[in-house]
Amino acid sequence: MARGSLLLLAAALLALAPAAVRAQAKKWSNALDFLQAQQDLRIISAQLSYFPYLQLALANPAFKGTVFCPSDKSLLASRPGVTAAQVIAEIKRSHYLSVSDLEMVTLWRTLIMHVVPNVTLVNSAFKRDMQLQPLYSRDTGDYISVRSTGPTVLGPGSRWVYNPETEEETLSDVKITRSVRVTPSVMVHVINDTFFSSVAPMDPYYLLPLDEEDRWSSYQKLANLSSHRELLAGPWAPFMEPRLTMLMPTDEAVAAFLESSGTSFEQLAANASALDTFVGAHILPAQGLWQWDLMNIAAINTTVTTLAGTQLRAVTDLESVWLVGAGGWRAQVTPKSDYGGNKAACAASPGHTDTSDYCGDYTSVGHLVARVLL
Repeated sequence: MARGSLLLLAAALLALAPAAVRAQAKKWSNALDFLQAQQDLRIISAQLSYFPYLQLALANPAFKGTVFCPSDKSLLASRPGVTAAQVIAEIKRSHYLSVSDLEMVTLWRTLIMHVVPNVTLVNSAFKRDMQLQPLYSRDTGDYISVRSTGPTVLGPGSRWVYNPETEEETLSDVKITRSVRVTPSVMVHVINDTFFSSVAPMDPYYLLPLDEEDRWSSYQKLANLSSHRELLAGPWAPFMEPRLTMLMPTDEAVAAFLESSGTSFEQLAANASALDTFVGAHILPAQGLWQWDLMNIAAINTTVTTLAGTQLRAVTDLESVWLVGAGGWRAQVTPKSDYGGNKAACAASPGHTDTSDYCGDYTSVGHLVARVLL
């Protein structure tokens, strides 16, 4: 399912949901309800529309957490002469036009940096040197620090500030300008800056790397022997690169599958029909699905179809993603990249050879899965 279709379907579900956004005077049923009712939070509300799974999570009355919301004024500080209405118009247009994957991963990492799940932090709960764990902090190492209290000052902010006393540059302070207890389990703090998230350049994804074949994984070797090789080997002219999502099973997953099915690597490789089914069951054609795309699919409870014709459903806890097969089994998905500060697959062509262009807007996304998807 294309990204645009996911966004439209999720928007329809939000409109029909019991907790739909219908702001009443100082009465809100959930976090998203509150955000979309605030005239100084229009930009972040619009940015959330890129990620329906986050919208649906914040619209869930059962959600518990603390949400930090940069005000429109703070988000416009680096864009003099630009209004909130113009930024929102840009966001709406981009749903129907191209948005680079690097822009998307930067926005995604920034937004999830501002959601601290499972804890409702009122102002009096902040203590100096406290470390707050936003979504994905367990993988990225990004934390929000309480630098001082009374008033509360947090960090790291998004701007580098020169300190003449130490002659060093440090990331700016972030101050809380307004706090609202939206529900008993949700606290929203409006802030005057965005938190800094360490979105590092991502390694390109290769299905069939340009090195010695004995270093390939078991799945890479099988893919190279299948009829799908021509789809995966490359390189191609840019306009001919295939758009796909690769769900590569680990060597341990392939070994467990072969043992449980009573066959050997050589036997599977020699059976052309079974080999193509095995390889094709781990390819999602015509769409490059990043981690947040899989979470969006989980949120709207739809399925994806592999090249082998099998159906997969996704489930998420907002930090991890599992694929669920027809038999009810679950396989955890891990982005196949040295994410070095971000938790996302790198969109890069399997046959791309220019490693200096580490992560442009390529057509394929790669993930690792902890079991064979059959």
